[in-house]
Amino acid sequence: MEHERLSPPCPADILTDNYKTHYIPSPHTLESYISLVAADLLRRFGHDLSRVSVVFPNKRASLFLNQELARQSGGTIWSPSYITISDLFRRHSTLTVADQILLVCRLYHVYVDITGYTGETLD
Repeated sequence: MEHERLSPPCPADILTDNYKTHYIPSPHTLESYISLVAADLLRRFGHDLSRVSVVFPNKRASLFLNQELARQSGGTIWSPSYITISDLFRRHSTLTVADQILLVCRLYHVYVDITGYTGETLD
């Protein structure tokens, strides 16, 4: 089935129900998601992004967005603040994150309790 080629969507539309049609980018006009986000931020907020926060899955993505914002703005801008999704949840939760080693040990003990299989050590 052939899809009609549409103009690239606004990143905010991708994350909402506003974007219902399949967008198949042309190989000749392929833009990265980061460049679409940068263009959308500059369009919406101009060069003062000091009051904007961007949530990413990891810290590395913020480096690429900063580079793209600088490239697209062509001048000096106030960068947005960046936060990872994990840090966002930690800041707004009263719960504490469990130690990863402790979780693996608990998982192993639950596995042994349920299956009864002790032929495999935790090592």
